[in-house]
Amino acid sequence: MPPLSREFERTGDQLLVAVVERAECAPYHNIHWKLRLNVVPIMNSDTPAGISAFIADNATVTGDVSIAVDVSIWYGAVIRADRDSISIGRGSNIQDNAVVHNTPASPVVIGEDVSVGHGAIVHGATIGNRVIVGMGAIVMNNAVIGDDSIIAAGAVVTEGRVIPPRSLVMGVPGKVVREVTDEQAGSIVRNAHVYVALGRETFHG
Repeated sequence: MPPLSREFERTGDQLLVAVVERAECAPYHNIHWKLRLNVVPIMNSDTPAGISAFIADNATVTGDVSIAVDVSIWYGAVIRADRDSISIGRGSNIQDNAVVHNTPASPVVIGEDVSVGHGAIVHGATIGNRVIVGMGAIVMNNAVIGDDSIIAAGAVVTEGRVIPPRSLVMGVPGKVVREVTDEQAGSIVRNAHVYVALGRETFHG
């Protein structure tokens, strides 16, 4: 199956997803597939019509989700806004097997040029612009990550923690170890731009 990537045609758009439940052998070497069709809402009414974004075929995006231009959501990622809203800013990427979820009164806001790394979890938190949430990192409810910050791989930002801009956060629980350098700040943007290019390349085949 080709990647499920497309230009959304209207606000309130939905995906019709075919799920294979089983395959049965039939005479003359035919195979009968039993399919279940799911309608999955992927955008709320605040999402601009006609945007281009890449969503991998096995990613899950459901509920009150707003997706901006050049967002990419990669294989196995789950964006589940069934308890409050989730917004993902322009040029941001949610990488393979990452999870974005929330609780009531704790929406998720992800800014522009953000990379949420493989297997990371963002739960009910606010992520500023130009941030990397490293592989396997966890950002908990009502935490706020300032612009131009790096949350290192495996770090845990605990509930309600406010991380100042340009912070490098490491450890469990996460602590600010120093300020992000100019080179690191530039690498955050470059990484986001790489994923924009990858999303466009996959989108257009």
